[in-house]
Amino acid sequence: MDLIASLNIAGLSNLPFVLSNITLWEIFDIIIVAIGIYIIILFVKQTKSYFVLVVSLGLIILAFIAQNLSLSLTRALVQPISTLTFIIIAIVLQREIRQFFRWVMVGKNYLFSSVRNQVHKTTFTEIADALKFMSEKRIGALIVFIQQQDIDDLLSGGQALDGRISKELILSIFDTSSAGHDGAIIIENNLVKQFGVHLPLAQSYTHYRKAGTRHRAAAGITEGTDAIAFVVSEERGTISVFKNGNYATLDTTDMLLKELVTLSGESSQGTVSFWEYFTKENGAAKLASISLACIMWLILFVQTGVVKKDVETPLSFQLLAPQYEISTETGATQVTITLQGKSNDMATLDTTKIQSKIDAKQLTPGTHTFTLKPSNISVPSFITVTDIEPETITVTVTEKQAPQTEEIQEIPTE
Repeated sequence: MDLIASLNIAGLSNLPFVLSNITLWEIFDIIIVAIGIYIIILFVKQTKSYFVLVVSLGLIILAFIAQNLSLSLTRALVQPISTLTFIIIAIVLQREIRQFFRWVMVGKNYLFSSVRNQVHKTTFTEIADALKFMSEKRIGALIVFIQQQDIDDLLSGGQALDGRISKELILSIFDTSSAGHDGAIIIENNLVKQFGVHLPLAQSYTHYRKAGTRHRAAAGITEGTDAIAFVVSEERGTISVFKNGNYATLDTTDMLLKELVTLSGESSQGTVSFWEYFTKENGAAKLASISLACIMWLILFVQTGVVKKDVETPLSFQLLAPQYEISTETGATQVTITLQGKSNDMATLDTTKIQSKIDAKQLTPGTHTFTLKPSNISVPSFITVTDIEPETITVTVTEKQAPQTEEIQEIPTE
C-alpha cells in the first residue's frame, strides 16, 4: 500500500478532468513516444537483441520503484549504472545498430530509386553451369549477390574486377591455383565487382560446426543484410543458398534456377523494405507501442496529479462607449478565481496574463448587475476555472461630465 499511496492513486479521480482537457500537443506527444517505442521493438525483432529490451525495462522499472519508494541508495546507484549500461549496449551492439540503419536505408532506396542489382536472365545459365560444374568437381566456391543494401563496410580484402559474368570467369577465379580462390566473389549490377573478398563470419555458429568457413561466411554476410549467397561445398559437393542467415540445400537444377530467378526481380518473393514493414505489418507491435505510451502518460499524470490555485485578477470592462464611465458600488476592482489543472501546467502558468473581462458594449446609464462566469476569464485551454469570488458584480454607468473651463481675464494694454 505504501507504493500505491506514493503513486497518488487517489489522483485517478481527476482522470475525467485530464481526459476532457487533453490537448492536441499532448496527443502529438503520445504519438511521438509511441513511434519511438515501436522503432525500438522493430530493432529488437530485427537484430534479435532481446536482452537489450529486458535490461532496459529492468532498469526503468527499478528506477521507477526507487523513485517512488524513496530508496535513496538504490536511486543513487541506478542512475549512473543506467547511463553506463546504455553506453555499453551501444558499443556491444554497434554491428546490429549498423545493420538496422542499413535496413532503414533499404526503405529509402525503394522509395527514391529504381530497383537495382538485378541479374539478367541471360547470365542464369552461366552462373548455374558454373555452380553445377564446381559441385561435380568438388571445387569450393562462395558467390555473393548484392541486393538493395550496401555491404561495402562489411567486406575486407579482395580485388576489384567489374567483369562480365561468365562460366569461364567464375571457374578461373575459383580454380585452386588462383590466388583468390579462397575468398568470395561479389556480384553487383550484373557484373563480377570483386573477387578474393573476405566476409564476416556468423556470430552464432552452432548450425555450422560441421560446415566449413565458407558456410559461416555466407551466413555472416546474409544474417544482417539482404544479400544472397551461394556456396559450393568442397567436401560434399552440395550447393546451398543463404538468406537472412539461414540456408537451404539445392538438390536439383530446377531448385537452383528458381533461386536465380529471385535475383532477376521477377520472383514475387522479394525483400520487404523497412518502410513497408514499418507501416503495413506488425499490428501487435503497434498496439503495444501505443498502449505503453498511453500507460507512461497516465503514470506521469498520476505522479504529477491535478492541483488547484487561487489567483487575483483585475476586473476590466471592454468596449464601453466613450461618453460613459463606470463606478463600482461594491468597490470590487479585482476578482479571485480558483484554477484547476495538471501540476506541471500550473507550475508554468503565467498568472499576470490572466484577466477578468466584462463586455460593456451594450451598457447604458444606470445600475447593472453581472454574474461572472468562466467565459469571462481569459485562461489557457488546458486550465479550468472552478470558482469565482465575488460571483456577482454591481456597477453604475454614468455619463461623463464635461470638463469645466476657467475664464481668462484679458489685461488691457497701454
